Order: sequence, then C-alpha cells, then structure tokens
Amino acid sequence: MAVFDQHLTQLSLAELPPGSRLYFLGIAGTGMASIAGLCQEAGFKVCGSDQAAYQPTAGQLQASGIPVYSPYGQQNLEEANPDVLIVGNAISRGNPELEYWINAGRPLCSFPQVLGEYFLSRKTSMVITGTHGKTTTTALSAYLLAQLGEDPGWLIGGVPQDDSQSYHLGKGRVFVSEGDEYDTAFFDKGAKFLHYRPQILLINNLEHDHVDIYPDFDSLLVMFARLIERTREEGGAIVANSDSPGVRQLLAVTGLDREANGPRLLTFRAGDGPLARAITYGKSHYHPVQQRWVAPIYSERWGFLDVATKLPGQHNIANIAGMLGCLSLLAERGELKGGWGKSELLAALACFGGVKKRCEFLGTFRGAPVYHDFAHHPTAVAKMIEIFASLHPDRRLIVAFDPKNASSRRNIFMDQYVQAFIRAKVTLIGACRQELRIAADQRMNIEELAHRIGPSAHAFHDNQALLSWVHAEANKDDVIVFLSCGDFSDIPRRLIQ
Repeated sequence: MAVFDQHLTQLSLAELPPGSRLYFLGIAGTGMASIAGLCQEAGFKVCGSDQAAYQPTAGQLQASGIPVYSPYGQQNLEEANPDVLIVGNAISRGNPELEYWINAGRPLCSFPQVLGEYFLSRKTSMVITGTHGKTTTTALSAYLLAQLGEDPGWLIGGVPQDDSQSYHLGKGRVFVSEGDEYDTAFFDKGAKFLHYRPQILLINNLEHDHVDIYPDFDSLLVMFARLIERTREEGGAIVANSDSPGVRQLLAVTGLDREANGPRLLTFRAGDGPLARAITYGKSHYHPVQQRWVAPIYSERWGFLDVATKLPGQHNIANIAGMLGCLSLLAERGELKGGWGKSELLAALACFGGVKKRCEFLGTFRGAPVYHDFAHHPTAVAKMIEIFASLHPDRRLIVAFDPKNASSRRNIFMDQYVQAFIRAKVTLIGACRQELRIAADQRMNIEELAHRIGPSAHAFHDNQALLSWVHAEANKDDVIVFLSCGDFSDIPRRLIQ
C-alpha cells in the first residue's frame, strides 16, 4: 500500500505534456465521459474501458472517436499502453485492470484531480452544487455564458438537449463545473467538489442523500463546510438558496449567515420584490402561447426580469435565480467581457432546451406522451409528478420508478416515497437489485412500498414485466413518465420504438 500511496502523491497531471496517453477506467460514467472528452480536446490521447455504456453517454463517446474497451481485462491496458490511469468512483478494488495497474506500480489518479489540477487551476472556477438541479443549472450557466459571447469552459454531468457536448475547453476566463458531493475514488473518500478550487460557489439546496456515503445529514454538512473553507481559501464568493432548510443550517453552522468579514455571500429566495443582498423570484406558470414557463425575477444588477424558459416548474425558476446570482458575482469581480444586457440575457434564457433525461419527451405510445426524467430522490420525484400532473390534468398519470441508486435501494426514504407518489394515478415500481452489502433490515422492499402507496401501485421484480404491463394497459388518455437515474433497462425507448 505504501508504494500505491507514493505513486498517488508523486503524480502531477499538470506536468504531463500534451499527447500523453490517458486511460479512463469506468469511462462510460457521465462525469468520466465528459472529462475524457475534455482531455482529448486539450491534446491528450484518450481511451478507456467500461462494462457497459448507456445512452446518451455512449453516443457522445462514439461521436468523439474515443476508443472504449469492454469488458474489463488486463489485455485492454496492455494494448492501450497508457501513461496514466484515471479511475472512476464506480471502480472498486478487485477490478482486473485496476489490480494489474497497481501491481505494476504505475501512476493513477481520479477525474476530479484531473479537472482541478490541469483545467481549473488556469481558470476562474464556478462550481454548481446541491442535492437537486446541479446538472440543469450547470448546463444552463454554460449555455448562457456561451450565447453571451464569453466562451466559457464547462464540464456537465449530463448531455444537453441540443446535442452540444457535455464538455468544452473554452478560451474565456470562466470554467463552469458540476460539483458532485459523491466520493472521488476508492482511494479518496472526500467529495469530488473539494478538488474544484471554487471562486464562485453556488449552493442550490441541501437534503440528505447518497446514504451509502453519508449516514446522516450532519455528515453531509461536514463535507459542505469543508467546501466553504476551500472557497474561502480561494478568495471566492458564494451564492446560496436561503429557502432551503438544509442550506440555512449550513450557513448557520459555518457562520456565513452572520460573518461580516467572511466570503461575499449572495442569497436567492422566493419573494415579490427587492431584498438586500438577495435575488428574489416569483411564482412560475405555464404560458401556452409562448410555450414557456414564465416568472418574474429581481436582482440588484438587472432589476426586474420577466423570465420565460422551457424549463418546467418552480424549482427551475429557483435554478435560474441561483445562476443569475453567479453571473452577478462574476460581473462584480470583472470576470466577464460584457457588452450584453437584459434583452440578450432574456433571449438566451428563453432558448435553453434543458438536459437529456430531465423532463425529456421521448415520443408517444398509442397517443400517450412518454417522458424520461432523472428523478430518484423522493423530493425530486414529488416535484416531477406535480409538474406532469399540472401539465396533463385530464390524463391518467402513469409513473414508473427505477430504484437503482444506492439510496433508493435502501428503505431509509420509504415514508417520503409513499408521499411522493400520491399524485400519480398509477405507480409502477421497477426491479430493485439486492446487495449483500446492504443489511437485510435496510433494504428497499418494493412490495411493501407498493402496498403502502395503495391499490394503484404495482411492484415488479423484472423490468420486462413492467414493460408488458404498460403495453397491455396504457392508452391514448394516459401520460407515461419513467423516473430513473439510469436507463431503466432501456424500456422507455423500447416502449416508443
């Protein structure tokens, strides 16, 4: 183990010359695929491996011409002969490629190290964090800055709807990153965002999540407190959602809510008018003529803005308000070229199309609209159901849920899930993979969840059976929504095909 640690500490990716060969172990993860593309754009020779690749990541890798080996095996590394192995956080000890590399005493690092050391050290780092909305807000920030002529760099944990890439090197001063609180790698259990050198930090909202990493909310607060300290060390400024109870608790714990000499703090919250040191936003509603969600937002820099956006729901108005706070602080620090005003800002906001797997319309089945959304935390599930119920009040709302991630495969949020699915007319709970690493009394029981939701809920131990139910029961008077942080065994696309 001492040799392994020595290699980690001696590796400095910033010293690697362009043209070095980088190998991404677990390349099909959304973050890994993005950083791989970014490294290729920077002049490195890039390839990688994974057990399986799903859309839209698989398509992005293919379009980039990045070679992907599958399945895992020592022979992949022997053929690629890379200079450095970059390990995704989904990779554990025992992976044959990882063990071969470690035994050979070769250098490795994590993708957050790559991003922080090689890219963000040269830019003004804007980091988007929070339990919900990170990917959408990061993509929105990157899109707006690009449309306004700032040419930012970006790294997004998802693929934009307009088929632009989830990464871009950029020639401008700002680099926008999605700040994931999940752990960095098997050898680094700190959050990914601790590597990201934030000079502008957005804390969008905070709730207990990733229960395999954070046993309780307090442990999550500790990690975010460390991030605030990193921001302080970088001389950074912070934008925070003061409507989020978790964020308010974080500000109190760290003293930011009362610290006159601390980092510059700008908050955003729901409200009807100007507030000191805050951006306020009103209630959103759908405008059928514009085919946009509209809401007023007030900021000290731009005054009142009548925002129109394709992004649905009140939570996305909050995302926009937080992003506007970041732009305000960037302008305040002189980090933007400028030359644009309110009209250009509003036009760009109205055109942003969102991110794939976030309220994504896939097509129709027997006349019923079919959507796919990334929601998996019960709060996000409830918000998505509320949006679809309001958009289609005269249709039967069928919601299929994929308990795929580490939190939803546990029963810790059982009560919250029961409440979240109340507004769905029909709830279909997909297969839940059981792991021996999860104690028996902590595992999600999908039959119990369906029973507690009520007679309109059904549990399936095979996703093909769930698809067969939809084939047999759905009709033109329905709206069908698949909620999954994965591909849900590809049944959403198989349904409409």
